[in-house]
Amino acid sequence: MDGPRNDIKAVIKALAITTGFVLVVSVLMAITGASAKPNPVKVAKVAVAHEVITTSTTIAPVAVSPDPMPTQPAAQPAASGCFLDLARSVGWPEDSLAHLGAIIERESHCDPASNTGYRPSTGDWSLGLLQINTLGDLLASREATCGISTREQLLDPTINLACGLALYRASGFGPWGG
Repeated sequence: MDGPRNDIKAVIKALAITTGFVLVVSVLMAITGASAKPNPVKVAKVAVAHEVITTSTTIAPVAVSPDPMPTQPAAQPAASGCFLDLARSVGWPEDSLAHLGAIIERESHCDPASNTGYRPSTGDWSLGLLQINTLGDLLASREATCGISTREQLLDPTINLACGLALYRASGFGPWGG
């Protein structure tokens, strides 16, 4: 009896690996009476259609959907919505938000804690959602323009977006390459 069950488990695992889909293995294993427990996985969408044909020892998976799994982790918001409500609340113009969202995605991948660290060879020490550069004389400029007293304050998304807005009002999207 263990032979057919092991064969079924191997087929299910091979199908999951080769198709790139996550199967609800625990359900199929429960039907077969298998005792091994699969590793837990987070599943945003299960794109598997199956039909179970049952005899005393047989289960046969049938059709697999070609729809791909999402490529972006669920914890990261899409660029089009990444902190844009907060940007509105600090005063960013509505007609700038789409471009701003793309910049936030490109610069920090929507991570308010993004920090390049001290890089004098590249002239960079950028922080926060908009990766506002604070290296050398730029720190004093940011302190005056943005009303901050330390570069670490730019890790706060509200302060970062407000500082970015001050830079935008002075230079458009120029500080981010246009």
